[in-house]
Amino acid sequence: EVSTVATGDLIVISEGSNRGLRENALMHIVRGDSQFIGSVVLTKVEPDKAVGRVNLYGRAGVQVQRDDVVLSRLESR
Repeated sequence: EVSTVATGDLIVISEGSNRGLRENALMHIVRGDSQFIGSVVLTKVEPDKAVGRVNLYGRAGVQVQRDDVVLSRLESR
């Protein structure tokens, strides 16, 4: 879960190394059941939180919001 949307393209998520996250891991940001927002590469990982750089793939008007969900992989339905 996104806990903070920092200035620029950095976000803080509410999980860290205690859940197996590692620096340079590629994660995916979604909203609701299936709305893909973008990706994040983790740049700093602590036991209970992680910071990452966001890539929105140049899509205009799309922004990461608090409470968006960060997944290690996307499931096809």
